[in-house]
Amino acid sequence: YYLKHNAQPFETRAEDPFYAPPAPETVGKAIIFLKPLAHRARIQTWASVLDASGKQVGELQVALQPTQLDFVTGQRPVLDPKEALGDQCAAIIRIQQARNP
Repeated sequence: YYLKHNAQPFETRAEDPFYAPPAPETVGKAIIFLKPLAHRARIQTWASVLDASGKQVGELQVALQPTQLDFVTGQRPVLDPKEALGDQCAAIIRIQQARNP
């Protein structure tokens, strides 16, 4: 159909009876250190994605933003993390980019 009419036979994937979404696949793991949360500091950093053998297979650019429990209002940074002991804190973590090394 595609070669003859140069068009997809179905408008959407929902209409296509043969479409099966790809299964999720774990590529590796990235570690993000959360110490800036103790200081209520915003950070943006690159985190290496490592496979099961420890080989770097990619990188993620991650932004970490401490917020109040409403996930809207920002937190003020503190110099001494002991000032924030006992306080509740939430954080927004955004993956901004992904790339191969």
